[in-house]
Amino acid sequence: MFADNSWYFSNTLVRANYSNPQKGIQQDKSFLVKFFRNLLLGENNELKNRYMLIGYKDDENDTHTSTHTSTRTSSIDIQPSSENVTRLVLAIGKEEMRVKNMMEAVGLKNRPNFMDYSLTPAIREGFVCMKYPANPHHPRQRYLLALKGLMLLDGNNS
Repeated sequence: MFADNSWYFSNTLVRANYSNPQKGIQQDKSFLVKFFRNLLLGENNELKNRYMLIGYKDDENDTHTSTHTSTRTSSIDIQPSSENVTRLVLAIGKEEMRVKNMMEAVGLKNRPNFMDYSLTPAIREGFVCMKYPANPHHPRQRYLLALKGLMLLDGNNS
């Protein structure tokens, strides 16, 4: 999220702290809030730098405003696509695990099948993340639950 929206994020920090009373410009944290709602809650607010311009008006198409949901988790789909993903989330729990350890925990021996049907979908759906995402082949690479995975784990433990 930060890598794909680094310029936007940088500009949100400036916009959240900049004010100029002589010109009637106030600090605006709404863009920073949208960024973090996308990151943490899985919302899909449109993140475009032009919306942060002072006095920006989009009369033709005003779809960039966010509509807040009534509950915190209503915008996050925490239903995995398969039982394999659920088993993997439960196996990882609050630990950091290597691929080999995850395979043992779910009782699988075929690495390509594990990658295709468990780990890759879990990462794609946002349940699992890499400890070193910038370097997938890092020698100490581990996998851990993302926020969505932790929510699923908590839901299964309660």
